[in-house]
Amino acid sequence: MDNNSWYCSELLYDAFKEANDTQDFFELNPMTFKDPNTHAFFPAWVNYYKQLKQDIPEGKPGMNPGLISRSNKIEILPIQSFNP
Repeated sequence: MDNNSWYCSELLYDAFKEANDTQDFFELNPMTFKDPNTHAFFPAWVNYYKQLKQDIPEGKPGMNPGLISRSNKIEILPIQSFNP
């Protein structure tokens, strides 16, 4: 967050915030990039942030698709088949 770039969920977070008169709409949660069993960073995240030349934002507030999908502020509708 706040690094002059967006990942998918962050873009949605900011769009909903802007549409909500710049008031937070979704709640941010501490992010983790670690394997819950070993508590080591997942290698994919290590490589990803290494390429970005950034520290892994472990524990910093953030958003992901799963958190958005579980929000009580939205309703996910089933896909309707399209028959033209």
